[in-house]
Order: sequence, then structure tokens, then C-alpha cells
Amino acid sequence: MSRLLRQMPDTEQVNEYRPGGLHPVHLGDKLHGNRYEVVRKLGCGASGTVWLAQDHVSGGFAALKIMHANANLRELEIMRHLKKSECADIEEYVVRLLDEFEHTGPNGVHQCIVTEVLGPSLAGIEDNLENSFPDEVLSPEVVQSISLQIARGLRRLHDAGVVHGDFTKRNILLCAPAFARWKTVADIDEYMLEPQTEPLQFQESSDPVSPSPHRPSYTVYSTLSVAMTTACFIDPANVRVKICDFGESFFVDAPSGKVHIPPMYVSPEAAILRSVGPPSDVWALAVIVHDLVSSGWPLFATPWQRSNDAAVAGAVLRLGKLPDDLWSKWGARSTYFDEDANWTGEIEDRPFREDDASPIVSAHVTPERCGGDVTAFASVIRGMCDYDPARRTTSAEVVQVLETIWQSRQQDSDAAVLPAPAA
Repeated sequence: MSRLLRQMPDTEQVNEYRPGGLHPVHLGDKLHGNRYEVVRKLGCGASGTVWLAQDHVSGGFAALKIMHANANLRELEIMRHLKKSECADIEEYVVRLLDEFEHTGPNGVHQCIVTEVLGPSLAGIEDNLENSFPDEVLSPEVVQSISLQIARGLRRLHDAGVVHGDFTKRNILLCAPAFARWKTVADIDEYMLEPQTEPLQFQESSDPVSPSPHRPSYTVYSTLSVAMTTACFIDPANVRVKICDFGESFFVDAPSGKVHIPPMYVSPEAAILRSVGPPSDVWALAVIVHDLVSSGWPLFATPWQRSNDAAVAGAVLRLGKLPDDLWSKWGARSTYFDEDANWTGEIEDRPFREDDASPIVSAHVTPERCGGDVTAFASVIRGMCDYDPARRTTSAEVVQVLETIWQSRQQDSDAAVLPAPAA
């Protein structure tokens, strides 16, 4: 039986460094004919690791995702499709695919995806706003601008026949023109901390592991900094975001039948029927927009509630009893409600206080943050969360109504176009 490695926090699954698993990477490694040189860690996920790489051909930097050897290549297929999309402005809202190649290593053949460098995700900036916003929350103008951009990006995905499938704040990244101007490692030192590494260890020992071609000698921590977040907000009137990570995406005409989105974003039909499509993306969009406008207060469920059933219970508290076809198929309903949808569950299972269960949006949505009319904003959210997916507001309709209620912000957002990275 093989010995297990000790899992470090905020790193990839280190026991996936094995034949058929993750590719072992060290700082300074060069790939694709020495074109891409690894200089920093950007992140990791179930399908692979993501690195900041110096591109010795273009003279700039790129994000390099090295996929798990057994990863589904649908993500790359989706990105190729989006790159060829006839939507002229799709690259304003969706991360740009720059290159792709295969890399053969000790653990197998790994597909590598090269994209433009983006900033931190919306899920990771809460503690890094002190240099950009005096009260450490996004301003109403920025919230409205990026909410519109997110809605427009989702509309473009749906126009291209793509369902995102994991539409969350962590998959929406900030942009900054400064990143496209990086030419040397010295340029990035202003924005990113020095790489931090830790030797791999076995679970039962504190000694470093013995050398093996199948695993790196150390793991690398992501080194995003406050400075990188600040750079994305240097011009509050022109803050830009882009949608990324298509690992759970699929084409509308080829549904996967799998639900991988976190519970706080899951729609009732996805949670109960495992039915995922454009309407379930729109439900997740409602959660994101509400989160931004309310400065982080939950719409249906909190991030620490780990079950889809808890999220469905939160929806019932906000919106009322599910339609009979969903209610009857929801096996966990008696854990939370009686048959009249009166709460009978434990108090600690409630996703929010009883006095915040209605109206549709959180009490933390204020006129200033939602554009002046809380009732109008609540109506938008309600349409995006119709229990019937066929009646739910489409992403195109969401864009139209948000542009109407936030018209001045829409004009500002249209005028701001992120410069393309240097060739």
C-alpha cells in the first residue's frame, strides 16, 4: 500500500501526484519548447494547477493551466468554441484563450491551456479592499458596473450555446491593464509576493519525502497580494471582470446531467432533479448579484452550509413553497418544513434570521446600493429565481432590465474596454 502525503491547506490535492494524475511542477520549469517558464503559482482546482508563466516568445506573461492527466478535455473544447464565437464582444467578458499544447511528463500526457493573466476572483477580495474603498466594501457604482458585466458575459455564453455549470464568484476574475504590460519578473514583484514553498511530507512523518519523478519536492502557495487587488480598482469608473473556468461547462444541446456548483448557488431543479441548463446559470447569477449588492449577505444559503437541501430550504423561506412536482420529489423536505411549508427544522439550520426571510431580497439591500429602488431590484431577483425554469428570466432579459434600472452605470461600463495583452 502506498504511503499518503500530508495535505497542506490551500494547495492542490498532493496525493494526486501519481501516474495518471497531476504533473509535478517546480518554479523555473520550462514547457512547450522552453517557451513558457513557471515563475509563480496562481491557483489550483480539481482539474489541474494554474501558474504564472513568462512567455519567452511574446515577451509577456500568461496564465498556464496544466490539466490532470485524466481530466475531461471538454473545458478546452468549450474555450476553443468561445474563441471562434461570432459574438464580437465576447472577449470583453470571457477570459481569452491564447495557446494550447500537450505536455508529456512522468505522470502522463497533460493538456495545457494558456490564457491571459487576470486578477483575483470576486470570492477572494473581501480582505484586500482597504486600499481601494474606505469602508472596505465595493462602492455602489462598482457593484452595479461589474454586475452588468457579469450578466452580459453570461448572456454571451448562452448566445454561444454554452452553459457554464459552475457560475460562482470564484469563477469571476478582476482585470487590470497593468498585467498586460508585464515584461520581466521584476515587473510582477510590485504586485505579487515572493514564491512560498513547503516540502512535501508523508502523513506519519515530518521528514521531507524521498525524491520521486512522480511528485514535486515541494508544493507552492499562491502569492496574490493586496497590491494585485488594488491594481484592479485603480480606476473605479473602469473596473473590469471576466468569466473563467469552464471545467463544468457544457453545450446546451449536450447536458451533462451532473451538478457540481456549490450549494449556495444551486437552483431547486438542479438540486432535486439534477437538471442543469441556462436557467440554472441565471439562478446562480441572481445569487451573485444579490451578494454584491448586499455586501455579502446570503440570498438563500450561506457558504458554510454544505448541502443542496439547505439551499433549497433557504429558497422556500424566501420565495414560498415549491411547485408540487418539485416539492413531492424533494426527499429532505420534512427535515425543514411541514407539508404547508411552515418551518419545523432546527434553528441552526436556518440560513438567515426569521425577520430576514422576506421580502425576496435581504434587508441589507439598500436604495443606495441597488440603484435607488429596492422594490424594482427585488422584482429583478424574483424573476431570475422563478421556480419554473421555463418562466425564469433569461440572461438576455436580465441584461436588459439591469441596463434599464442602472442606465448611467451601463453607459460607463460600455465605454470601458480592457486593452488586449501585448503580443
